Amino acid sequence: SSSSSSMAAPPPPNEPPPSPALPPPPPTPLELPLDAWMGWLPAEVRGRRSLCELALPGAHNSGAREVQCIPPAVLSGYLGEFLAGMSFVNAIAKPFATPAAVCQSLTVGELLRAGIRVLDFRLGLHDGQVYICHAVVCGISLEEALQEAAIFLRSRESEVVAILIKKDWEHRYFDESLENWAMVQDCLLRVLGDLVLTDEAGMALPIEELCRRGQRAVVLAEAPPGVELFAALPMTGATLDKSWKASTQTVDDMLGVLAEWRTTNRMLPKPGRLKFLEVAVPGAPRKTAPGGNAAFRRFLQGGPLSIGAMLDDPDEDTIRAIVLKNWEDCGSGSEALFPANGYVFS
Repeated sequence: SSSSSSMAAPPPPNEPPPSPALPPPPPTPLELPLDAWMGWLPAEVRGRRSLCELALPGAHNSGAREVQCIPPAVLSGYLGEFLAGMSFVNAIAKPFATPAAVCQSLTVGELLRAGIRVLDFRLGLHDGQVYICHAVVCGISLEEALQEAAIFLRSRESEVVAILIKKDWEHRYFDESLENWAMVQDCLLRVLGDLVLTDEAGMALPIEELCRRGQRAVVLAEAPPGVELFAALPMTGATLDKSWKASTQTVDDMLGVLAEWRTTNRMLPKPGRLKFLEVAVPGAPRKTAPGGNAAFRRFLQGGPLSIGAMLDDPDEDTIRAIVLKNWEDCGSGSEALFPANGYVFS
């Protein structure tokens, strides 16, 4: 019949099954997918090194990408209380505050997809909600910022992200209310949930072990005395070390501090303590970022890197230069990169 003639003939009994399709070749360094770069780390790196022993690109003042408003308490320091309380004065002042307050062009989610693995959130209170602040109130709440981080982490199971949380320096009153920190911790639990690392000893665990435990958000919080942290680890000198100096005003000043860290071995990693080189200059962060980031890339050519770097307005070249430092002592820095395990990237 016509139906039987259209059926495919069965394969000969001794014919081997078809070969599975070959996996795609590993990427070259310039092709490494930055949105999930940790999944491509060599197995010995993922299995032995902690987050504190990796070259980590971080975003200084993450989320500070626009000015929503200037708190009267901040504005009064420049104009007096009477003028600071007038809404039209706030509107007039916003364009003048923007150059100094805005540090990033990308959203939190865009930063993470671009390869950033350290988020630096400074907090203040606005309209009864906790907001990302940098003197000004930026256009994103803490909850919205954490939602973007959670979406990223839940879609990329090979990645681990550090989140640093503290009050913004111009919002000193934030620490006066324990209720503010209760809101912060409730938000962390509600949004990140079981992604949060719960024990300080976990900071020294290998990346692979954190992924196995599912605790891929390493949250450090600088809370005032009297606050019991239950949704974050304490940000102390034992858990965090940064190269920032108040005397840094220019890119040359910044390079001087970085050189000092290199020559005094402060750049050596320490399990359990996150260390960061501050690649940032005050004044007009987005304007000075290209020059600062280019100078930092030249600095990186002078030696290894196994700690983090906090960047203003990071670009792909600088993020990639930092990330690739994780392959340098694995014998594959200039060769093709090999996936560490079974993670599949689309």
